[in-house]
Amino acid sequence: MSLTSVSVLKEYLPEIQGSSIDADLTSLIARVEGFIARYLGFPLADSATSYTLDSSTYTLYADKPMYGLNYVLQSPLKPIISITSIHSDVDRVYGSDTLIAGSQYEKDKELGRIMIKDVSPDSLILVLGL
Repeated sequence: MSLTSVSVLKEYLPEIQGSSIDADLTSLIARVEGFIARYLGFPLADSATSYTLDSSTYTLYADKPMYGLNYVLQSPLKPIISITSIHSDVDRVYGSDTLIAGSQYEKDKELGRIMIKDVSPDSLILVLGL
Protein backbone atom coordinates (compact mmCIF):
# COMPACT_ATOMS: atom_id res chain seq x y z
CA MET A 1 0.00 0.00 0.00
CA SER A 2 1.47 3.32 -1.03
CA LEU A 3 1.99 6.14 1.40
CA THR A 4 -0.22 8.33 -0.75
CA SER A 5 -2.29 8.16 -3.91
CA VAL A 6 -2.68 10.36 -6.96
CA SER A 7 -6.06 11.60 -5.75
CA VAL A 8 -4.66 12.63 -2.35
CA LEU A 9 -1.68 14.29 -4.00
CA LYS A 10 -4.04 16.27 -6.24
CA GLU A 11 -5.91 17.54 -3.17
CA TYR A 12 -2.69 19.21 -2.00
CA LEU A 13 -1.82 20.44 -5.49
CA PRO A 14 -5.01 22.17 -6.69
CA GLU A 15 -3.20 23.59 -9.71
CA ILE A 16 -3.06 20.08 -11.19
CA GLN A 17 -6.34 19.30 -12.93
CA GLY A 18 -7.48 16.44 -15.17
CA SER A 19 -6.10 12.97 -15.63
CA SER A 20 -3.45 13.67 -18.25
CA ILE A 21 -0.69 13.76 -15.63
CA ASP A 22 -1.89 10.81 -13.50
CA ALA A 23 0.67 8.39 -14.94
CA ASP A 24 3.50 10.83 -14.20
CA LEU A 25 2.28 11.33 -10.62
CA THR A 26 1.98 7.56 -10.10
CA SER A 27 5.55 7.14 -11.32
CA LEU A 28 6.76 9.96 -9.07
CA ILE A 29 5.09 8.41 -6.01
CA ALA A 30 6.69 5.02 -6.75
CA ARG A 31 10.15 6.57 -7.20
CA VAL A 32 9.93 8.61 -3.98
CA GLU A 33 8.73 5.59 -2.00
CA GLY A 34 11.61 3.57 -3.47
CA PHE A 35 14.11 6.17 -2.28
CA ILE A 36 12.51 6.17 1.20
CA ALA A 37 12.61 2.34 1.34
CA ARG A 38 16.31 2.32 0.42
CA TYR A 39 17.06 5.07 2.95
CA LEU A 40 15.31 3.06 5.68
CA GLY A 41 17.43 0.02 4.82
CA PHE A 42 14.81 -2.16 3.15
CA PRO A 43 16.41 -4.76 0.87
CA LEU A 44 15.01 -5.57 -2.54
CA ALA A 45 11.93 -7.74 -2.01
CA ASP A 46 11.83 -11.26 -3.43
CA SER A 47 11.00 -11.17 -7.15
CA ALA A 48 10.90 -7.35 -7.15
CA THR A 49 12.63 -5.03 -9.57
CA SER A 50 12.43 -1.90 -7.44
CA TYR A 51 12.46 -0.99 -3.77
CA THR A 52 9.11 -0.54 -2.10
CA LEU A 53 7.44 0.19 1.23
CA ASP A 54 4.59 -2.16 0.37
CA SER A 55 4.08 -5.35 2.34
CA SER A 56 6.44 -7.85 0.69
CA THR A 57 8.30 -11.10 1.18
CA TYR A 58 12.04 -10.90 1.84
CA THR A 59 14.65 -13.63 1.99
CA LEU A 60 17.27 -12.63 4.54
CA TYR A 61 20.49 -14.39 5.49
CA ALA A 62 21.66 -14.14 9.11
CA ASP A 63 25.22 -15.36 9.55
CA LYS A 64 25.25 -14.92 13.28
CA PRO A 65 22.89 -14.38 16.18
CA MET A 66 22.50 -11.13 18.08
CA TYR A 67 25.62 -10.11 20.03
CA GLY A 68 25.48 -11.55 23.53
CA LEU A 69 22.24 -13.49 22.89
CA ASN A 70 22.98 -16.68 20.95
CA TYR A 71 19.31 -17.57 20.60
CA VAL A 72 18.12 -14.25 19.12
CA LEU A 73 18.17 -13.32 15.43
CA GLN A 74 17.77 -9.63 14.73
CA SER A 75 16.00 -8.85 11.47
CA PRO A 76 17.18 -5.71 9.69
CA LEU A 77 13.51 -4.92 9.03
CA LYS A 78 10.67 -4.28 11.40
CA PRO A 79 7.92 -4.90 12.09
CA ILE A 80 7.77 -8.56 11.09
CA ILE A 81 4.24 -9.45 10.04
CA SER A 82 4.86 -13.14 9.38
CA ILE A 83 7.66 -15.68 9.07
CA THR A 84 7.40 -18.05 6.15
CA SER A 85 10.34 -20.26 7.11
CA ILE A 86 13.63 -20.42 8.97
CA HIS A 87 16.39 -22.85 8.01
CA SER A 88 19.62 -23.62 9.84
CA ASP A 89 22.25 -25.10 7.53
CA VAL A 90 26.02 -24.74 7.81
CA ASP A 91 26.36 -25.97 4.19
CA ARG A 92 23.91 -23.29 2.96
CA VAL A 93 21.76 -25.73 1.01
CA TYR A 94 18.57 -24.95 2.99
CA GLY A 95 16.71 -28.15 2.18
CA SER A 96 13.59 -29.39 3.92
CA ASP A 97 15.75 -31.32 6.42
CA THR A 98 17.15 -28.02 7.77
CA LEU A 99 13.77 -26.36 8.31
CA ILE A 100 13.16 -25.13 11.84
CA ALA A 101 9.60 -25.85 12.91
CA GLY A 102 7.39 -22.92 13.87
CA SER A 103 7.13 -24.30 17.39
CA GLN A 104 10.91 -23.88 17.74
CA TYR A 105 10.90 -20.07 17.63
CA GLU A 106 8.98 -17.04 18.76
CA LYS A 107 8.84 -13.66 17.05
CA ASP A 108 8.96 -10.22 18.57
CA LYS A 109 7.01 -8.42 15.86
CA GLU A 110 7.67 -4.84 16.92
CA LEU A 111 11.44 -5.19 17.48
CA GLY A 112 12.00 -7.53 14.53
CA ARG A 113 13.57 -10.28 16.63
CA ILE A 114 13.25 -14.05 16.36
CA MET A 115 14.02 -16.11 19.47
CA ILE A 116 15.20 -19.61 18.55
CA LYS A 117 14.49 -22.42 21.01
CA ASP A 118 16.89 -25.40 21.25
CA VAL A 119 18.59 -24.75 17.89
CA SER A 120 22.14 -23.66 17.19
CA PRO A 121 21.83 -20.81 14.67
CA ASP A 122 25.02 -21.57 12.70
CA SER A 123 23.77 -20.38 9.35
CA LEU A 124 20.17 -19.30 9.02
CA ILE A 125 17.94 -18.18 6.20
CA LEU A 126 14.80 -16.23 7.06
CA VAL A 127 11.85 -15.71 4.75
CA LEU A 128 9.82 -12.92 6.30
CA GLY A 129 6.61 -11.15 5.44
CA LEU A 130 6.79 -7.48 6.34
